Amino acid sequence: MKISDLGLVCVACTATLIQAEIFSTPVYSVARNSTYAQAKRAATREDRIARSRTNSHKKSEVKKERARVSRRARHNKDEQKISKGPVGGVENDDEYLAALEEGRFLDDVRARYGSGVPEWDWNELVYVIDLEVGSPPQSSRALLSISDNDMFLPSVDCTNTCHSHQLYDPSLSNSKAWIGTLFAMDYARCSAFGNLVSDTISIAGLTILQQFGAVDSVGRFTDPDWGNLEWDGLFGLTPSSTHSPNSITNPFINLRSQKLIQTPVFTLLLPQTPDTPGLLTFGTVDHTRYTGPLKVLPLLNHTISPQTRSTMLPDLITDRWQIPCKSLTISGTSSSYNLRPYIAILETSYPGIGLPSSLVTSLHTYLGMEFRGYDVPPSIPCSRRDSLPVITLRLGDHEFPLTAYEYTLKSIERI
Repeated sequence: MKISDLGLVCVACTATLIQAEIFSTPVYSVARNSTYAQAKRAATREDRIARSRTNSHKKSEVKKERARVSRRARHNKDEQKISKGPVGGVENDDEYLAALEEGRFLDDVRARYGSGVPEWDWNELVYVIDLEVGSPPQSSRALLSISDNDMFLPSVDCTNTCHSHQLYDPSLSNSKAWIGTLFAMDYARCSAFGNLVSDTISIAGLTILQQFGAVDSVGRFTDPDWGNLEWDGLFGLTPSSTHSPNSITNPFINLRSQKLIQTPVFTLLLPQTPDTPGLLTFGTVDHTRYTGPLKVLPLLNHTISPQTRSTMLPDLITDRWQIPCKSLTISGTSSSYNLRPYIAILETSYPGIGLPSSLVTSLHTYLGMEFRGYDVPPSIPCSRRDSLPVITLRLGDHEFPLTAYEYTLKSIERI
């Protein structure tokens, strides 16, 4: 089990206005090593290999890979190392080698079997939506990010780093218009470069005219194998686009300015499992999706002052969904931590809860979590969860209690 000092709090609805028609689209959760991701990467890679290599070449490569894995397995057994999945030793040599015989390569078979989020890549859990672009429509799957200003999709010119992705072809769209401006952006998960284009985007039963980057180069910061991930582009939903480096107005703002929604709100129901989609709704709150009173939090609009720009990244605050963060308390104790003047940022690009490092260290100590190195998060036996206290966050004027089953993550195997 583990508690993290990265990420931020889950997204909540913040409006009570009702609209006659509800415009919604499913939201899916995918993870780097989920069953879906594993199957898709294996299938697309096999197709690509079949097109580019002869059978003899493939057998030779598998044979070399098998020999290398066998040497590694023997070395691990000699050293009596504990299996750690992608960052450690081989867990099941026979199944591992059998998978290689079938033509599945190293990064595919390292994923564990079954559903769920393996502990070594649980921070790779992201939320994605399906959309259509252009006329006639071309399908794409985009990473949903409420902390990014812009939008981009990989184009057919992205030949080196966009294999196995759905690529946008501007030449096939009757509604596209080139802006004549370069697009360049560094994101938390990738960098993207290309050209600005204007075209129609259809989502949740709505069609908007949208500028976005048709990129011909995408690079992953956290994983060089971006070409095999589960999302094609990025769909940004920040409160404004004031600080967009590409001067793009994001889709949420365009929905308002093009008068496609009556009320300037959107709600996000996050999926609880990979098999149960969530819901992104524009223009209203679907009151059938929750029980009890709706908790409303004020939105803040803080920016980084010139005095603090040297020590803080301005894009961590600017153009974000900010809410007041007041305190943290632990049940059964008199411990209360004042979180003023901190600001909480609602985030969809990371599934954790972020707190000041000093506070997280204190919580680890109080909860009795074991620290076993920088590459393994602090943990505690799962059998102790029922005895752990409730941790309550006070955001605005509302309290949000978190049980141990909510602020820890159960590993699917020993680490």
